Amino acid sequence: MNLTELLDRAGAVDGPSSAVVAAVDAQLAIAARSNLARRAALVRRRRIARVGSAVVGVTAAAAVVGVVVLQPGAQAPGPQSRPSVSTPPVAPHFTTVAQVVDAAAAATSDVDPTAAPYWKVVTRDHSIGCLVGMPGPAQCSFTTSVHTIWMGNGRTGVVQGGSEGAGGAPGYTVGIPEDATRIGGRMMTWREINARSWTIAELAPLVGDLIAPGQPGRAPANWYVFKNTGDLLMNAPVSPAIRVQLWHYLATVPGVRLDGRATDSQGRNGWKLSISMRDFGIQSYIVDPGSGLILESLLQLPQDKQPSTITLISAGPAATVPTFTPADGPHAGPEWRAWVKAHPSATLTPAPGQSGGPITATP
Repeated sequence: MNLTELLDRAGAVDGPSSAVVAAVDAQLAIAARSNLARRAALVRRRRIARVGSAVVGVTAAAAVVGVVVLQPGAQAPGPQSRPSVSTPPVAPHFTTVAQVVDAAAAATSDVDPTAAPYWKVVTRDHSIGCLVGMPGPAQCSFTTSVHTIWMGNGRTGVVQGGSEGAGGAPGYTVGIPEDATRIGGRMMTWREINARSWTIAELAPLVGDLIAPGQPGRAPANWYVFKNTGDLLMNAPVSPAIRVQLWHYLATVPGVRLDGRATDSQGRNGWKLSISMRDFGIQSYIVDPGSGLILESLLQLPQDKQPSTITLISAGPAATVPTFTPADGPHAGPEWRAWVKAHPSATLTPAPGQSGGPITATP
């Protein structure tokens, strides 16, 4: 409806001349075009702001679907103030643990791993170990390695690892059983983890299963609960519903604090959550609230000069795994050794399409 039609409906009044109507219509058209241009610019800015670091691709080792690949310096967008024409977007600022975990829970990926044959996680581990109580200054050693684990969904999985540094040592590739996912003190299968939506009450004894009440030399319960819950969020093939529950549960652990903004060893920005226990050190997680991911785990023991770190490189469902070779002992990795202790004298048969077995578990 233009100005002429509006005036016709107004009643018996003297209408303006056609020249006036034409001039007013022209001004309205100019204003409309200007408003559309501003709205288009705003939409472009919003689209740019939504560009995150989640990448879906295919790796050389496995055909991967829905993998979240986190590149150095990248950070998925998080909650931000609604931009206006004159005000640029403002980065989120958090002041409490609850604010961080609520944002992370809201940003949790809707990729459900339960239908995929494997869950692939790639991490870079930087470990420090210091000997104390010896004459002279403390002797510390540093190792950096990359680990890739394909957790099998009802089938044998694979662990691949190797040290970085001089010459790039090739490391190892071994098969692992399907119930090689550690949750607290238990080894569980992928199906057991996702059998139902865990409530917070059910999660408490599960993630605290490592705790031995009254045992000397053990950290308090909340230290282990915080660490195990964070490890689940970082590594385990859990459904989106369980991830949301875990995030909210993390905020209820007594003693957890927000240390503020932090940058992980890959140069990615996040927020650090920590818990400290005398004689047991500091366990921290760098969280990206915009993607719902834990970017890095840091453990600083009292005798160490700096924390050991486990940095998440990528995580997501995978369709295939590399072939593996029979192996045991120290070259098979911590996941294998933990499973061997829980399953003495077990024999594994590779899943269809895999080679390298059967494997006899020998402690």
